[in-house]
Amino acid sequence: MTAIAPSSQQKPDFSEERLLPQARRQLPGSINTSKPAAEPRSGHLNLDTFSPVNQNGSFEFDRVLKSGELYKRTRKTKQWKKFYLVLRPNLLSAYKSPSEERLHKQISLSDLNAVAHLKDRKGRRENLFCLYTPARNYHFQARDEKDAKAW
Repeated sequence: MTAIAPSSQQKPDFSEERLLPQARRQLPGSINTSKPAAEPRSGHLNLDTFSPVNQNGSFEFDRVLKSGELYKRTRKTKQWKKFYLVLRPNLLSAYKSPSEERLHKQISLSDLNAVAHLKDRKGRRENLFCLYTPARNYHFQARDEKDAKAW
């Protein structure tokens, strides 16, 4: 048996000081040995970035993005009735009055296929738009064109 002599070449230095700044970044799932891990406060992990509660103490999904009175076309009689709509990040709610006491209808925004500006075939109504879902279509009339586009 012959022994192989060690190479006289220098081995590259891969220590942390010699790495490029991009290579020093912490990889997901790896342990950072440069700083000790912070202790959780009162036994709870710091999950502020994942919390659905905002700084005011209310739930983020309950935040009102837009609200106002609109006319909605009824399903059977095709008459137009006034409703108070409230748009939240994941839900559109229709109430009978601005006090939001009696909920009439809720539409999940994840169910929407499209939202489109409409023109009345008979020419009687303006500022119309429609929400299209797989189950049915919802026709609304806003006060003016600006309001219809905002919805």
